[in-house]
Amino acid sequence: MLRLCGMLCVGLALALGVSATAGQDKKDSAKDDKEVVGKIKKVSVKDKSFVLTLEDKSERTFLVNKATKFTGPRGSDREDGLLDPCMDEGYKVRVVPAEDEKFAKEVKLSAWNLDDAKKKKGKKGK
Repeated sequence: MLRLCGMLCVGLALALGVSATAGQDKKDSAKDDKEVVGKIKKVSVKDKSFVLTLEDKSERTFLVNKATKFTGPRGSDREDGLLDPCMDEGYKVRVVPAEDEKFAKEVKLSAWNLDDAKKKKGKKGK
């Protein structure tokens, strides 16, 4: 009888653990669904905006404000914002839109393109 109660408790604990992680996966996928992925087509520092070419070849414009967070590929904060070298034409970014869908809440930048880094290095004469 004691063995049966022990097995029942272990089974119940496993079932609750599995259902809790399944709920977290749904929440994580909901966050991923909100991300907009595309390549940068144009950046306007004057207008505080940038245009993305999405995977379906359509274009979408996002505005940037003081609340917009720019992060690097490993999650580090990028202080340069629209002036960041990775906010250049052709770089792939992921954007989390704000509530009103016009502004970008967070812009997740991709890693440096090594070919571009070599070109920029050559231009400076280093």
